[in-house]
Amino acid sequence: MDKEKIKKALDPFFTTKKTRRFGLGLSLLSESAKAAGGSFSIKSKPGKGTEVKSTFKTSHIDKKPLGDMSQTLITLIMAYPEIDFYYIHKIDEAEYSIDTKSIKSQLDGLPINSSEVIKYIKTNIKDGIDHLRREK
Repeated sequence: MDKEKIKKALDPFFTTKKTRRFGLGLSLLSESAKAAGGSFSIKSKPGKGTEVKSTFKTSHIDKKPLGDMSQTLITLIMAYPEIDFYYIHKIDEAEYSIDTKSIKSQLDGLPINSSEVIKYIKTNIKDGIDHLRREK
């Protein structure tokens, strides 16, 4: 994305989708992170890729529930198999991460959104985040 598109991406009434007239996703993520004492940033290089980073202070009274992150990530991976997702979940000093680019490099041509790969990824994410919560 160029600088102009990054600015527009945070406007809830901007979308590149042809099926609807508003976006909401990034603007809501940004506001939720900031309301919870966290941060939000977008870095992008046209033709190279875009990094969206949000942090939340988990103990903040205004932090909204994150919901089922494993299902959220699975939905994104299934819908956008061409996009590489790198997700880090931290609790205190412990962290869990998943990198779909790394996973794709080991699949030997099997699509990342195939049912067997999705099942593996979903279990991996759930187990990784559950492990962090038990360590807390």
